[in-house]
Amino acid sequence: MTRLLHDLRSRDAAAAQALWDAYFGRMVGVASGYMRSRHVSLDAESAAGSAMATFVCRARDGHFPDLGDRECLWGLLLVLTIRKVIKRMRRMRRRAEVNFSDLGDMAPEDLEAVLGSVPDPAVVDAIWGELIEGLDERRRRVARLRLEGFRNNEISRELSISEATVERDLRKIREAWMASENVA
Repeated sequence: MTRLLHDLRSRDAAAAQALWDAYFGRMVGVASGYMRSRHVSLDAESAAGSAMATFVCRARDGHFPDLGDRECLWGLLLVLTIRKVIKRMRRMRRRAEVNFSDLGDMAPEDLEAVLGSVPDPAVVDAIWGELIEGLDERRRRVARLRLEGFRNNEISRELSISEATVERDLRKIREAWMASENVA
């Protein structure tokens, strides 16, 4: 993995092809599962290809210096893929009130279809539970929407609060999460 990432940073096309061969099929599966769970029909291969292209470009530019193993790489590719799907869904459904449910509202079988075997949904739920434990209901919603890829102005519209309130809530959320990380 370290060698593959080094080669990718050196703009080795064979390294990019090796990543494509190893992960593209799984990324398409994640995109398809996520869209199926949302009852949306989009091009899963296009979303996965866009996510892979984003990863390759950023890796070539020196991003992800601490990426060291296959699990970390798969987790990153998983997040990039789901974010690409969400962006495409938002573009498709662009209207005044955009409403997405969060992963916590999904049935366990739908979560499994979206996430596959990595990461374990129980682990995701436990981590998410710890992170939002100290937040009030509005900040939980702000955090969830931000993690789904919404911009501050979209969160503001969605929750009917000012953009300044969204920014303040995000700052307070970061402070709370950093404090809990320092305590642990």
